[in-house]
Amino acid sequence: MFYGASKNKNGKDISDYEKYKPWNAEEFSGKIKYTLDNGKQYEVFRDFSKKNPKIYNENLEDISNNFNIDKTKGNQFFIEQTGIDENLFFNTMTVCQDEVVLDSSKQNTLIQKITNVVSSGDDNTSYKKTMDKLNKKLLDEVGTSRTTERPINIIEEEIKHIETDKNELELYKMQTQNIEIQSNEIKNRLEQIETELNILKEIKEYKQAEILEEQRIGINTTKLNEYNNKLSELQRPTTSQTKKALNPIIVLLIDIIIIGGSVLLKNAILSTCIGIILGILFIINYCSYNKYKTNIAKQKEENIKYNKELEFIQENIKQCNDEIKLDRENIEKRQNEEKENIKSKYGNIDNLDEYIVEELSQVTENIEKKQKEYNEIILKDNTMKIQKNNILEKLENLSKQEERLQYLYEQQAELKTLANSINLAQEGLEEAYTIMKNTVTPKFTDELTSIIKNITKEKYKKVKFNDSEGLTVELENGEYVNCSKLSIGTIDQMYLALRLSILNEISKETMPIILDEAFVYYDSDRLENILNYIAKEYKEKQIIILTCTNREIDALNNLKIQYNLINL
Repeated sequence: MFYGASKNKNGKDISDYEKYKPWNAEEFSGKIKYTLDNGKQYEVFRDFSKKNPKIYNENLEDISNNFNIDKTKGNQFFIEQTGIDENLFFNTMTVCQDEVVLDSSKQNTLIQKITNVVSSGDDNTSYKKTMDKLNKKLLDEVGTSRTTERPINIIEEEIKHIETDKNELELYKMQTQNIEIQSNEIKNRLEQIETELNILKEIKEYKQAEILEEQRIGINTTKLNEYNNKLSELQRPTTSQTKKALNPIIVLLIDIIIIGGSVLLKNAILSTCIGIILGILFIINYCSYNKYKTNIAKQKEENIKYNKELEFIQENIKQCNDEIKLDRENIEKRQNEEKENIKSKYGNIDNLDEYIVEELSQVTENIEKKQKEYNEIILKDNTMKIQKNNILEKLENLSKQEERLQYLYEQQAELKTLANSINLAQEGLEEAYTIMKNTVTPKFTDELTSIIKNITKEKYKKVKFNDSEGLTVELENGEYVNCSKLSIGTIDQMYLALRLSILNEISKETMPIILDEAFVYYDSDRLENILNYIAKEYKEKQIIILTCTNREIDALNNLKIQYNLINL
């Protein structure tokens, strides 16, 4: 009636709604009236097929909307009025048959529940187990810096690995940029070399054509040299000279004059001698003169031949000079034309004049050098392209790695948040536990002492609790023993009484005590002891005992405790 009948199983085999729903009737509802400590009365009607009940005040006014509505649990009227939720209600003021266990195998469980109440205020909450669970949760779901193979360790290891890869990929990205720069430089250099090669090849073709011109110049130069040599030889003065001779007639007249003179001297011998000598001289002169005349004629013929040959050589020299001059002019003209042609194709080229005037062998050598450099750059360019492609393949994973890294960062942050939450919970639990030990635990141990003295007729006088030993009791002889040494029946009585005593601490309202077949395993003595204790200690509370036997009635009658009996 206070919290509704849940349709969720919540770990059970069947939900409360299905369990308690009537078999042969559609009607499944109820109504309850109750009074709070302030005297205000309320009436609640609940149709269990619906989530929210109707709440009326003492004037039967519907005040359902005066309370908060939880989307899952419905109207929160009773929690707001008492401060007790459903879980706390069933863990304190309600005791059912299945919670009173006398099986010896369950003894430690029962002792643990009592210890839980003393240490944490809740029989289902163990400080140590909760701390252990939190530690386990921290280890299993998060991990620490000292663990391995835990979620946080796995994620941080992967983050470290990916960050390392990412840094390498960033370096690769820089390498790609450098490769791009170098590729552009290589491209420009290749274009430059291609231009230079084309120019050199054109110059080579021009040089090959120029060779014919040079060869003609060479031939003409050789001829010219030969003709110049011949000319030098022709123009060299002759060493042999033709001796001149007097005309024989002149010589004869001279002889006559000389002979006539000798006759006048009247010297026959002298005249004869002179005549003989002159005659001989005449004859010699005559012969010399004839020879002279012959030599003169021959000399004239030679002069004519020399002049003709000289004229021929001079003409050939002139022709060679003209041809050489023309060839050189043609070479120079072609050089200028080639320059203009190259400039028109490729623009202004450095060292073009040097290229033009170089020898063919030098041009060929330059072409080979440029071609070699071109091939080396092409090889370097291909190598860089391969490197770039390999890097690009790796860089394709960079975005995926960054996405994965971002995801891991988020997972890491969530785990750290969870770890912080667990640490805060542990700190809060530790702080609450310390407060409990210093404030609430002494109350519970005092309560336990009072309970155990009453229900055992002072067989056990004092109960103590500490972290190392847990719950201990003082025997009649003064010895302290662990609660595990007590009988199961005594432990069960302690648990029930202690659980009921918590009611004074949990709510501002005076809450009822509901005992549903809670004493089914008690013997007569223990039953009277616990009923006497409850009636004495909780006389201001409404105590509802649900039972199917008369044992409780007989015990109450024997104890002369007043009660109201309702038979259903």
